[in-house]
Amino acid sequence: MLFSSPSLVFSPSSLHLLPSSDPPYKLLKNHPSLSLLSKCKSIENLKQIHSQIIKTGLHNTQFALSKLIEFCAISPFGDLSYALSIFELIDDPNVFIWNTIIRGHSLSYSPILAVTFYVRMLHAGVEPNSYTFSFPFESCALVPATHEGRQIHTHVLKLGLDSDAFVHTSLINMYARNVELSDARLVFDKSSLRDAVSFTALITGYASGGYLDDAQRLFDEIPVRDVVSWNAIIAGYAQSGKFGEALAFFQEMLREKAQPNESTMCGDLEKACGLFDGICQRDRISWNVMIGGYTHMSHYKEALVLFRKMQQSNEEPNEVTFLSILPACANLGALDLGKWIHAYIDKNFSKSTNTSLPTSLIDMYAKCGNIKAALQVFDSAKPRSLASWNAMISGLAMHGHADMSLRLFSEMTEEGYEPDDITFVGLLAACSHAGLVEVGRQYFDTMIRKYKISPKVHHYGCMIDLVSRAGLFDEAEALMKNMEMKPDGAIWGSLLQACRVHGNVELGEFVARQLFELEPKNPGGYVLLSNIYAGAGRWICSKTTNQAK
Repeated sequence: MLFSSPSLVFSPSSLHLLPSSDPPYKLLKNHPSLSLLSKCKSIENLKQIHSQIIKTGLHNTQFALSKLIEFCAISPFGDLSYALSIFELIDDPNVFIWNTIIRGHSLSYSPILAVTFYVRMLHAGVEPNSYTFSFPFESCALVPATHEGRQIHTHVLKLGLDSDAFVHTSLINMYARNVELSDARLVFDKSSLRDAVSFTALITGYASGGYLDDAQRLFDEIPVRDVVSWNAIIAGYAQSGKFGEALAFFQEMLREKAQPNESTMCGDLEKACGLFDGICQRDRISWNVMIGGYTHMSHYKEALVLFRKMQQSNEEPNEVTFLSILPACANLGALDLGKWIHAYIDKNFSKSTNTSLPTSLIDMYAKCGNIKAALQVFDSAKPRSLASWNAMISGLAMHGHADMSLRLFSEMTEEGYEPDDITFVGLLAACSHAGLVEVGRQYFDTMIRKYKISPKVHHYGCMIDLVSRAGLFDEAEALMKNMEMKPDGAIWGSLLQACRVHGNVELGEFVARQLFELEPKNPGGYVLLSNIYAGAGRWICSKTTNQAK
């Protein structure tokens, strides 16, 4: 306390930071020069801010440099070449900076350069984390570059990150999109992470390659079929033009998925399918009922197919139509159709007071990767609803713009909006992606104490991931003890990964036992524990654990 108290007399703008300085995050966060980045709209303004950062000595901190690079590499107003010019002058960039520059290249016109910078990262002695791999895998899928993808796959195995759900799905997706379906299936078969997302990735790969029999066989192996898995197989048949088979699966899904509390809804939709097929003169109401039904059941491709048929029938869509079809565009990445709908809305519904339309447009643009367009819709939306604020906050967090996401929340509360649990999922996700431990704590506490919102599993998941990556294991343990629900495999897995990063053998052994009990056939946990032992020089334990997987 004695040493930290003098810093209170300095304002952020009056402080000049020296090389190798490590000022508190709160001091950096409130610095006027960095605050300007959230309002920056052009590379010319960015260069002016950069000059101010150099003048105040902020360029001597990796935090400030990471924010500059993040803007240049990822922001729609940035310039990747300028990001590179900053990056090349940094001594020993941290893993966040490497991830940002790799991500920037994965989004560029030369995505293979993401792999090049990934290799440079390894040569620099910086160890990748679970956030690193999705970007080079996506680049290998785009190019395509299967050979490089396989090499990166070996690094995932070496680091024990194949147990990370996000990495696992990215890997399957990379192989499937490169039509290396046997490799995609091998990854799938050797893992216990067989959730709806990984099933969807592999089934979609089979279906897009025309291997519908393989897709159906895989679908038949699913122990419990959820809406996502049904959607994958139905979309595959619809994409191949076999609408009769797709409809048969759709009707089978409705019968199988009917629950006591959903029987009325499912029964009405099944009845609507039969009635719709028998209608010769279909009006706008009947089209909207069917499109809305498909979207509600997450059958997004079928919803788009039906919408196109509606257009061909010369039936004019209305606001209800677009509120049903925009979520389908968002989940399928159908950006071109989303843009057409946006133009149609501007032309025909410019005076509409329906706040759900701009919210759906914001969500669609963000999920389709066009965050600049999402911001433009948000800025022009009058009036705004809480849902539109939530969509924009989550969209910015999704794209790695943590500072902008948090600033937007401040603006939202200043305008009198009260956040809900969805708001805080977006905020905590932003903190988790950016490693903002103290900020994440503050939001988590504010959610509970000020807004009386009980944390759900997504809130706990973000917080446990955030603090454990920072090495705050006591805090992660306390969070898990306070959970009203039991931690799942994903939470135990993220904690075990943090134990490996920080070399915490004792806690790692305990966490591994919990993970093995939940997922005894998951080899990723054994690999992580083996690596923890190896890092501690306990080679016999490492070998024994590795053989047990």
